[in-house]
Amino acid sequence: MSSHLIGTRIREARRKMGVTQRHLADLAGLSPSYLNLIEHNRRGIAGVRLQALARALNISPALLSEGPERALLAELQAIAGDGSADASGIEALVAQNPVWADRIAALSRQNRDLRESLAVLTDRLSNDPFLAETLHAVLSNVTAIRSTAGILSTVDDIEPDQQRRFVRSIHEESRRLSDAATALSTYLDQAVQGKAAAATPEEVVDRFLQKHGFAFAALDAGQSVDEVMHDAAELDSAPAQTLARALLERYASDASDLPLDAFYAAAQDCQFDPFALQRKFGGQMRQIFRRLAALRRDSLEAPRLGLLIVNSAGQALWRQPLAEFALPRHGGACTLWPIYQAFSHPNHATLTALEMPDGTSVFALSLAEPVGPLKLGANVDYQAAMLLIPAESAQGLGSWLSEKPLHRSVGTTCAICPRKNCDSRSGVNFLARVTDAPR
Repeated sequence: MSSHLIGTRIREARRKMGVTQRHLADLAGLSPSYLNLIEHNRRGIAGVRLQALARALNISPALLSEGPERALLAELQAIAGDGSADASGIEALVAQNPVWADRIAALSRQNRDLRESLAVLTDRLSNDPFLAETLHAVLSNVTAIRSTAGILSTVDDIEPDQQRRFVRSIHEESRRLSDAATALSTYLDQAVQGKAAAATPEEVVDRFLQKHGFAFAALDAGQSVDEVMHDAAELDSAPAQTLARALLERYASDASDLPLDAFYAAAQDCQFDPFALQRKFGGQMRQIFRRLAALRRDSLEAPRLGLLIVNSAGQALWRQPLAEFALPRHGGACTLWPIYQAFSHPNHATLTALEMPDGTSVFALSLAEPVGPLKLGANVDYQAAMLLIPAESAQGLGSWLSEKPLHRSVGTTCAICPRKNCDSRSGVNFLARVTDAPR
């Protein structure tokens, strides 16, 4: 089914949901005027913006882009991506039992959303300074209340004035506890919904990048970094502005070295082969990765890709996650990811099929490269990059991806990985406490 009806499907889904254009636009992070153009099929939509609209409407992106029956078939095929399910059986299920097929797909989406929420909350619990401060306040309030109540319950000869002071203290600490607990609950709810006020400059910049789909048409068109930052009201702190400026300047440098039109044409000709593109344009492979990951936008037909670039200390320098493959914001990622092993053999690219605990698989093309030229007697700094390729994107890529990849079972982070008996586990497993608890 053609894609020119996407706007119509969005409008029908919105009306079925019973919300206004403005409300849906706010939920999806779009302007109402832009959404109006989309709904009237006067503007195209794809990539992260389509995914944002689908999340706001609580439906699959494929349902909007391909239509109900075809989308459902594609979604079920993706669920059974390991090849264990017969394709004809999936088609028969969709044709003969569409309601049950839709419920299976809905359960799969719910499971994915819950995993994403769990990853977000775990990341925050481990690294968010606001949460650390709030939890400390809660514990302090509880301790004060317990101590005061203990005195009142065990000491019989307390003067009335002293009793009133103790009771007043319990009242005040209870109020503080209630305020802290309410703030904590609200913050966690907003964190799951992606609406929380960012606790760190990294989070502010992360949301800024997501809002733009990790691609900046203005910079590709030759505008300055200052012009882009002038319109970025969400970068409301000096540290966030500093981080964003560094990323935008690197993006502008990539756009200057590898102009969008020429790079996109070459990428199409070679079926988005990064090795062929490096042979044509030269430069570092991680720069090729960044440009490939930035091609997915409304105006261009390009594969959906994710990207992670880290320094030798494991600090994320570029973080572009996939729905199928979460990337922890503050570190603590699975040590089995090939991006970390890449440091042990620099300039050696590896292709790995990464299987998540739920059976989802993505391809990962990884390598480590030196930063700057090699100098005699000087220490060499390295950065490693991992280009993430989901299953549907892999189908449209060239023969370079048909090489037999390595296979590796991985997780997102030790804290929420359900795999048991993992020799590489390096932290506390929260899920194990739940699943292994005596009943």
